[in-house]
Amino acid sequence: MASGRRRLLFIGLAVLAIASLWRAAVVEHEKRRLAEAHAKIQEAMHELEDERSRLTGQLAEARQTLEERTDDLSRLTLELQQTQRQLASLHREHEELLAHDQSMSSQVDALLTEKQGLEAKLSSVKELRLAIRDLKRKVWQERWAVWRGRLQAHRYADRDLLVVGNRGYVVRDGASTLGESPRVHVHVLEPQAQ
Repeated sequence: MASGRRRLLFIGLAVLAIASLWRAAVVEHEKRRLAEAHAKIQEAMHELEDERSRLTGQLAEARQTLEERTDDLSRLTLELQQTQRQLASLHREHEELLAHDQSMSSQVDALLTEKQGLEAKLSSVKELRLAIRDLKRKVWQERWAVWRGRLQAHRYADRDLLVVGNRGYVVRDGASTLGESPRVHVHVLEPQAQ
């Protein structure tokens, strides 16, 4: 029985050793499987980090492009507004020039009509003499009006002087009453011997 016990003990120990080896092999297998799964997870994490950094870079580029486009859009909007103001100003100038052109055309037409009338009037000697006589009369009337204006001004000045007048005195209180005209000093020269 001692040998049966030993055998049983030996079988128990062998089963225990085999179970322990089996367990170690299973644990090693699980460790390898976990290590492979961990490596796959790490690789997937690394790929995800790479993808994330790539997408972050693309997002930054997209934001920068969007800011540039926004700046370009703002600049273009300002240029468009300036161009529209210039266009409106040019349109107003164009309208003014058209109105000026129309007035100048009407003036040219009036001058052409007047020129044709003068040419018709001055084409004959009789009409020319009448035109010269008419012109002389206008010049004479202008001169007559100027002379009458001067005469009227002298009359008013004489009337004002009469109102102030000297009442018959030439010298009064030792001063002349004839007005304040510059005095003329007369120096009599003696004849010189030659």
